Amino acid sequence: MQLFNMGMPVYVSTTSNPSNSILVYAILDSASDHSFITAALVNKLKPKFLQKKLIDMETMSGESAKQDISLYGDLVLNGYFGGQVKLASAYEWPHIPNSTGAFASSMNIKQCQHLRSLENALPPSFRLPVGLLLGANCSAASFPLKLLKGRTTNHMQSDQNLARLCLVLKSKVSMDQK
Repeated sequence: MQLFNMGMPVYVSTTSNPSNSILVYAILDSASDHSFITAALVNKLKPKFLQKKLIDMETMSGESAKQDISLYGDLVLNGYFGGQVKLASAYEWPHIPNSTGAFASSMNIKQCQHLRSLENALPPSFRLPVGLLLGANCSAASFPLKLLKGRTTNHMQSDQNLARLCLVLKSKVSMDQK
C-alpha cells in the first residue's frame, strides 16, 4: 500500500506583505505542540520577529535538549484550492525533514486503484521544499470541512480549510485555531 505524508502545498505570506507569497509544502503534525518554519522561508518572507525563546525540544525517540530559537508571527497560509488560515506564531528551524517524500497528488494517487476516483480533487505534484510543520497551534489547517469517500468504505479524502488530504484507513485529523 502506498503511504503519503499528511501535507499540502500552501502559499505562505505575511499580513504586512501579502504580495510576497511563496509556495511550499506544509506537513501536518499532530504530535507537535507548536508550528515550525524553515530558516530559508524566514529569510525570504521576513515575518514579524516576536522573541528569542529557550525551549525544551523532545524528539519522537524521547531525546530532549534545550534550544534557544526565534519565534516569528504575522504568517498567513493560503491553500492551493483556496481557503486561508492565519498562523499566529512559528519557531524557526534550520530544516524540516520529510521522511517519505511522498505527498498525495493527482499524479501519484493513480497508483492506488481504490483512490483513483479522488484524482481530480487533489493538487498536482510539485518539486517544492517543505517550509512549514504545522502543530497544534494551527489546527484550523486540517480541520475537516467535507469528506469524500473513495471506492471502498475504508478510504476517504477530506477537504480542509487549506487543502484536500488523502486519508487512508479512516485516519483521524484534527488541530487548532483559525
